[in-house]
Amino acid sequence: MATVTLDRVFLSLAADLTSVVAAFSSDRSEVLAAPGEVRRMANGRLRTVTRAGTARTLGVTLRNLTPAQVVLVRSWVARTVLFRDVWGRKVYGAFFAIDVSDYADRSAQDVAFTLSEVTVSEAVA
Repeated sequence: MATVTLDRVFLSLAADLTSVVAAFSSDRSEVLAAPGEVRRMANGRLRTVTRAGTARTLGVTLRNLTPAQVVLVRSWVARTVLFRDVWGRKVYGAFFAIDVSDYADRSAQDVAFTLSEVTVSEAVA
């Protein structure tokens, strides 16, 4: 049986999947949050109160990007993108700020951002 080992993440604009940034990544984190709280009800009882849905955010750092790739990622701020990683995650989302770090020898840059998941339907109409 053949196996595939992925070593890079892929980020592309959701509206145009032909424009892709493939990069090494580190410092990935995932946070899954459900809206809810604990409230005090009648007779002092504590109950959970929740709402439907969950929110997922991914912390991503793209490593060793070229200046052209950094410009492309900058142009995607506040737009819906598709993120694929080595763990098999496929997440549509948006990011609203990026943190660009230069390498000391000016050979490349790292770009960090927090991707907030959005709901996208892939159904064909």
